[in-house]
Amino acid sequence: MQDGEMCSHELEKLKTKATLMNMFSLGVVAIGLNNVRLGWMRHENTKKANREAERAAWERKIRREEMEGGRRDARDERYR
Repeated sequence: MQDGEMCSHELEKLKTKATLMNMFSLGVVAIGLNNVRLGWMRHENTKKANREAERAAWERKIRREEMEGGRRDARDERYR
């Protein structure tokens, strides 16, 4: 065997190592994507809860004004 050549066993070992590194990299990417997905879901749930809380507060305000004899104006329709 000349200097700089590899036997088939060494070549197979390097290919296996490269394949394992590629699989490891894909695993890291998959974990990162899953974390992004979970973060987005948390964001969406928080946004939904805030909208519901705003709507409930607005409805309480409307009921309170109606009980006091106040009236709603056209701007109130945006919360429906």
